[in-house]
Amino acid sequence: MKTLTLFFFFLCHSSFSNNFTENLLNISSNNEDDNKIHSVFVQILNTSVEQAVKKASSKNGFYSNPSIKIPFPESTNNIKSKLIALGLKKQIEEFEYKMNVTAEKASADALNIFLQEIKNLKASNIKKIIDGDKDEATQYLKKNCYTYLYNSFLPIVSKKLENENVVNLWGILLNRYNNLPFVKKIEFDLYDYVTNKTIEGIFVLMTKYEKNIRHNSKSSKSDIIKNFF
Repeated sequence: MKTLTLFFFFLCHSSFSNNFTENLLNISSNNEDDNKIHSVFVQILNTSVEQAVKKASSKNGFYSNPSIKIPFPESTNNIKSKLIALGLKKQIEEFEYKMNVTAEKASADALNIFLQEIKNLKASNIKKIIDGDKDEATQYLKKNCYTYLYNSFLPIVSKKLENENVVNLWGILLNRYNNLPFVKKIEFDLYDYVTNKTIEGIFVLMTKYEKNIRHNSKSSKSDIIKNFF
């Protein structure tokens, strides 16, 4: 009973009451700020990935863009030079082109995977990310969600590689090389290679678009972004 009486006494005391109210307002204000910053963080990522996927999945979105074009596997360049010497340059070019077509078509299915992961992302110290480098949000997503994105994307890319006849083309080229005398036989995971290159390509584009969003925030279609920066 004494405790309750003391509580009401201090509550009615003006200085205590003012401080108590002020603390409540500060908590409310901080929560609003945190929610606003989180909304900006999510909106930056959503907008960046939407634009990146749209670009990557457009006609020759990978093949015609030097910054994300998928080359003949770098670790097997020795194969490429020997196969060209055998007169297989045309087949190599077809293989490279169809790898990029695969990435382009797979990118069309990437949006929902990325958006879902962004939605589930629980970032700590979001304000530091927002105030950081011009591609900080994209790099945070890449660092924390790459494994999930890879595992979700691998079956999609694998199916499209087979549909585009890329697996068959690669098998022909690899067999020709492995049947050469005095060469060390090569084993190479094409599915892993193209999956990684496709995801990396989308992140390259996201970096570009995030920088643009931050730099030209006033022209953004998002009121959240427009009014924040």
